[in-house]
Amino acid sequence: MVFAIQEINDNTTLLPNITLGFDIHDTCSYDSRTLQECLDFLPISDDTCRPSALSCSNNADWKAPVVGVVGAQRSASSVLATTLLGQYHIPLVSYLSTSDELSNNLRYPYFLRAVGPDSYQVKTIVDILLRFQWTYVAFINSDDTYGRSARTEFDTLADINGICVGYSKIISQSYSAKMYDNLIQELVDFQGGSHASVVILFAHQENARMMFSATTRMRATRRFIWIGSDGWGNYGKDAVNEGDEEAALGAFTIAPESESLADFNIYFQSLNPDSSNNPWLPKFNTTKLNEQSSHETLVMDSVFAFAHALENMRVDLCPTESTGLCAEMQPINGEVLLTHLLNTSFTSLVNGDISFMPNGDVLGRYSIRYLNFTDNAYNFVKVGKWQNDVTLEENITWYTRNEMGSDAPISVCSKPCQTGEIKISFDHACCWTCSECEKHEYVLDKRHCQSCIDHDSKTFGWPDENRTSCVKIPAGYNGWKAPVVCLASLGLIFTCIIVGLYAYKRENKLIKASSREISYIMFIGIFLAYISALLLVIHPTTGVCYLLRILSPIATSFIYVSLAVKTTRLFRIFRASMKSAKRPRFIRPKTQIALIVGLTAIPFIWTIIWIVLNVPEVSGAMPQGNQYYLEITCSHSDQWTYGLIVWNMSWVLVCTILAALTRQLPENYNESKFITFCAFCSLVVFLAFSSTFLAISHDNAYSIAGYSALGLIVNTTVVLFSLFVVKLYAVYFVQIEKWNVQRRASASVSSISKRHSNGISNGGFASESPDGDAPEVSGNGRVSSRSRDYSIRMNHPGNNNSDFAAENLSEPRDNSDSRAGTSSRTSNDFDSNLAIGESRMGESNLTDDHNRKHKSLELINEPSLSNDMEERRPASLVMLNDLDIKKRKEFPYNRSDSALSINSIHELPSEIEISAAENV
Repeated sequence: MVFAIQEINDNTTLLPNITLGFDIHDTCSYDSRTLQECLDFLPISDDTCRPSALSCSNNADWKAPVVGVVGAQRSASSVLATTLLGQYHIPLVSYLSTSDELSNNLRYPYFLRAVGPDSYQVKTIVDILLRFQWTYVAFINSDDTYGRSARTEFDTLADINGICVGYSKIISQSYSAKMYDNLIQELVDFQGGSHASVVILFAHQENARMMFSATTRMRATRRFIWIGSDGWGNYGKDAVNEGDEEAALGAFTIAPESESLADFNIYFQSLNPDSSNNPWLPKFNTTKLNEQSSHETLVMDSVFAFAHALENMRVDLCPTESTGLCAEMQPINGEVLLTHLLNTSFTSLVNGDISFMPNGDVLGRYSIRYLNFTDNAYNFVKVGKWQNDVTLEENITWYTRNEMGSDAPISVCSKPCQTGEIKISFDHACCWTCSECEKHEYVLDKRHCQSCIDHDSKTFGWPDENRTSCVKIPAGYNGWKAPVVCLASLGLIFTCIIVGLYAYKRENKLIKASSREISYIMFIGIFLAYISALLLVIHPTTGVCYLLRILSPIATSFIYVSLAVKTTRLFRIFRASMKSAKRPRFIRPKTQIALIVGLTAIPFIWTIIWIVLNVPEVSGAMPQGNQYYLEITCSHSDQWTYGLIVWNMSWVLVCTILAALTRQLPENYNESKFITFCAFCSLVVFLAFSSTFLAISHDNAYSIAGYSALGLIVNTTVVLFSLFVVKLYAVYFVQIEKWNVQRRASASVSSISKRHSNGISNGGFASESPDGDAPEVSGNGRVSSRSRDYSIRMNHPGNNNSDFAAENLSEPRDNSDSRAGTSSRTSNDFDSNLAIGESRMGESNLTDDHNRKHKSLELINEPSLSNDMEERRPASLVMLNDLDIKKRKEFPYNRSDSALSINSIHELPSEIEISAAENV
């Protein structure tokens, strides 16, 4: 302070012709002493004595009025001093009082300082903690405004930055050594229950000394990383007693930034304690000058602040005076001086620009020092600084136990969680246990996992390597794809071959008799079915899904609706021929095709509706739960699927029922044996695959698609072989003369009703339509046939050579001709030709009460059996090529209109064996 005043008085441009004086008092770091010393600074009147004077009679006791005060160092002392001095409008500028309480300009309007408040110092400490990721610390502060305000500010900033105080303590000046020992033991216990190693000591020099001495006594050296405030950091090594350096080794201290002034060092070294009037100089060891923090320049800045404020005040109040004080400045008005102080800005001798904020604070600037051990000596070395942000050296040597080296020690309540783990917090936000997220989850934030899989929205992902986001899961291998593609491709190739062979022989009688138009529609359905099977297992796209949704119902409808319509047509034809001579309606091919297309339109419309309501799209499923395996197929609606299954099952049941009803019809027309086989097989396949389909979980996308495809392939192949392959085999590999095969059926006939008189015997047989496509009813109400041969052998004892032969007629003859050509014969004369007419449904026997099936025979007597029998055409619709009565016996019969009607055949002692030759 003396050096600064001398510099100002020697300056001709700053306060010219004005000399500043000084009066220095020592507070001895006691608050009560501060008040006592401040009494000397209070203004006095001319007729009164100064409060500190015993007498005013001696003019030598008079002093010039005090215009301002520099100090104190401690915040508590400054609070008392500015409270007292402010009552007399005396400004106070402190060089080291940093308490945030003093920033309240309403309570302390006359307080200013050349150092930043503790809020900046606390911010510096927080930035150091964040720099090394120390989030769990102990905080010990002094029991005064300096320590309490710092703790309040630290709690605020710590909460914002995620730093927790696991242990806190307030120490007072009255703490004993035993109490400090207990405090250190508590710190050791605190450290043992966590991974904390940082202790913030926001206190004064004497507190620090007691703390490190207790640490040494408790053998807790190198266990903690101390972070000290400027309350003891300003003193450097003087804050640590000799012999306790190991306890403080590795400590960080915060001190206001102030550079050393070389001119002052020279001046100070030149002082002679013996010749100086400075009463404190003999007590000061000049050898420690370089070890001190250079806060003397902050004192200089405080003195220069008053000087510049007085200069500005002089210029404003004494514009006509170039030097000295004018009358307006005598005496100095403290309120006017305070205004000029707040508006003062100047350049420090070494510390840069100085300016005050409205509350009297300045921006904080701090040096960060570290107690190091190098060259067998303990020294505080500067390792960083803070000015709005912290800057630290990288090569810091750490001294804490078991962690000595270049890596910074940790100070946390719980160790950081590993990749893919979240924190489960306890009492403190900084204390937690780590819980691993599920394999399908990523870490959303420190305390929450988020699944990459959302079944509701059909979102399927998997955490990336760092478990911080999701990536798409590639589609898994479809094990159904290879076999289904192979089978469906073979089916398509084989179907092409069958269609080609079928078309090549389209004029063949057997092909024409099988309703070619309906057959071609079934071929289309077979093609579409195989294609649908392929679409079910290939890689799905939106187009594939649309195509699959449309083709699948059309394919099955074309197959089974066509088969049902074909079977129904034949059933109606033969059923109508038994009741009436009228031709059944709607049996023409065009009508049948229109009916098939109309019925197929029903599932097509159903599909279009569901396409609108439920748009086809590619969807995924995870059948193995939340595992890294995804199956991608086309989405399907349960309603649409169940509706399609019911539709297909209904038609398969219809085909099965009709096949059962037509099993007795002439097989060369309705292919009853093969239709029955096809229908029953299709029913079994549908039941088997539908039940399996419904039992499979929706998440098994590949299995659902695979079973559906396999079911389509099996059903389609059954239809292809049952209805077309066997027919083509007969066309290509069986000679036409071998088409007729014998079918022997033994029938025990008990009685024969009067079918002839009732017209039943005239039911006739179905004949091929002119275009060769299907049987039609003849004009006389009979169903005619040109290609059916029957060989009837009647076994009778006594005659082994009585054969009756007949052959098919190219053109049926009128019944009158038939009757004219008959002659009477006795019951023993069975050597003549007989024409035996068989009714279409006449393979059943009737009991006497007409409840049993019966066989009605019409025997027509031919005049004779000559050698030119081939030229003579009997009038019956069907001629017997071979009739051998193995056993003869007289039995009564009546002749009616040249025709023999057997009234009673139950009197025959032996059976009549009927063998029928018919087309395959």
